[in-house]
Amino acid sequence: SEQARDQADMENEDGRVKKLEYDRQEALLIQKAQGLMIEYWKKEKERPVLEGTLQQAEAEVQAARRKAALGMLSQPELLEAEAAVCTAQAAEASGKTKQEELRRQLIVMTGWQYDDLPRLREIPIPEEALLEEDPESDRTQALAANFSLAADRRRLENTDSGTAKDVLNQKVEAGQQKIEADIEAKYNSLMQAQTDYGQAKEEYRLAEEKLEADERRYQLGLLSANDRMAAQAELSSKKAAWEISGLSFRQAYEDYQWAVEGLAAYEG
Repeated sequence: SEQARDQADMENEDGRVKKLEYDRQEALLIQKAQGLMIEYWKKEKERPVLEGTLQQAEAEVQAARRKAALGMLSQPELLEAEAAVCTAQAAEASGKTKQEELRRQLIVMTGWQYDDLPRLREIPIPEEALLEEDPESDRTQALAANFSLAADRRRLENTDSGTAKDVLNQKVEAGQQKIEADIEAKYNSLMQAQTDYGQAKEEYRLAEEKLEADERRYQLGLLSANDRMAAQAELSSKKAAWEISGLSFRQAYEDYQWAVEGLAAYEG
């Protein structure tokens, strides 16, 4: 009799619980689509770096072949330069393939046909000065808004005393602690991402200054064409790192907002 009662208590789903589960699934789909969009634009920002690396490798292999023809370069060194071109080509092709996979997955998720060509607009980076996150109040809001916690609290209301109720009580208590810990962890990740973004921005600024100096040296004949190309590639790399860091900052911001709005980790 007790086992039958406990089993009945476990079957405590009502319309409100099911609505919470549907709302949670909808929010998870939106969050996933946002993540795919960010990953797509990260690949887009990587493309100039991959193309620049390939151009530099091709220029270096041409120089290596000229040296090898004059007996100034060994065969293993020439093969190494040619291998660098193959590696750069493979990296560029892989990046394009992954980006296209992300695009197709994203447009299907948002209701388009797989071969449609909607415009994917660029993602804005959060303004650092406008961040107003307050971990204390956000923690309270996260506990009130969490879909899974609300569903289990509703299940508790529908459950008579007994083993099932004890299990649910323990789950709710542990879940509340998990939500609070997740909000704190995501807030720390957001602050770290903001710091990383600022640092990457400064490194890009310094790379711009260095390239300006290198351009003057090149005009005076104090810098070779290959060294100039390397300096340009370095600037491109720093710019991509800054832009990708900005997208990671955006991802951390979205992760934190979704945690506050009901998707904080509830179970381990």
